Amino acid sequence: RMKMGFPLICGAHDHEPMIEQVEGAWIVKSGMDANNALVIDVNWPQQDTAGAQPDITVELVPTKEYPANPDLIELVHQHMQVVEEMESAYLWDVPAGITLSSKEIRRKQTTVGTMLTSLIRD
Repeated sequence: RMKMGFPLICGAHDHEPMIEQVEGAWIVKSGMDANNALVIDVNWPQQDTAGAQPDITVELVPTKEYPANPDLIELVHQHMQVVEEMESAYLWDVPAGITLSSKEIRRKQTTVGTMLTSLIRD
């Protein structure tokens, strides 16, 4: 049996939501694009029970259930202008016969990875 510390691990930058309990520890991820939010309650039994494990409840909530904040939307649009400009930026002429792909970029060398690292190197 594993010796656990705090019984909650919150992951990030994952595409799929996940709520799983492994040997008493919650492993939670809300998924991508802020489509969901995690509502997590952590409650300790009492102040005088130092070292006791807390009670944890986890709920995955679709964010579409909440109205959008207009001020936050405006801030996002301002920041996204830089991204939108980069989407149309010229980086490189793709040679004939080369197909660019980033599929499985975290697991193996890809043509997009080679292109980007070559641009940085050169």
